[in-house]
Amino acid sequence: MASQIQLRAARERDMELLRDLRNEPSVRKASLQTAVIPQAEHQRWYQKALASPKTAIYIVLGSNKSPIGFVRFQRESRWISDVSIALSKNSRGHGHGSAALKRATSKIFRRWPIKKVVARIKNSNSTSVAAFLKTGFHLVPRPKETKKNVLTLEKLREKRR
Repeated sequence: MASQIQLRAARERDMELLRDLRNEPSVRKASLQTAVIPQAEHQRWYQKALASPKTAIYIVLGSNKSPIGFVRFQRESRWISDVSIALSKNSRGHGHGSAALKRATSKIFRRWPIKKVVARIKNSNSTSVAAFLKTGFHLVPRPKETKKNVLTLEKLREKRR
């Protein structure tokens, strides 16, 4: 059940979880970067990401509190963050992705003073596009620097009343 998911901050011990998810063939196929990530390269990236104030990684926990995926935010500028998500194969198709995106995006807007979160998704990845649209992201016109097969979606910070 999607409402049963929880998020927690990534820890050192989650390094292999992220690498395994990222290197899973269907995740690689849907990713903008399709190459397998070697252990040493991932370890360098992960340690740097955990230490960076410009990166936030949340582990998605299923109903039994075991990790089923991650949501990663990377600050692109003072006001903009990029987002990516990956779920384990068995956890897809149950609404966990959209539930995790909704919760993680809410958390990141409270944590950082950014104005928007941006997702770049292959236009062939209709499942991810649907999950982002379901959580309040909107399709934006394709910037000139974006590849033709990539859609850009964004979610703006809600204005305080």
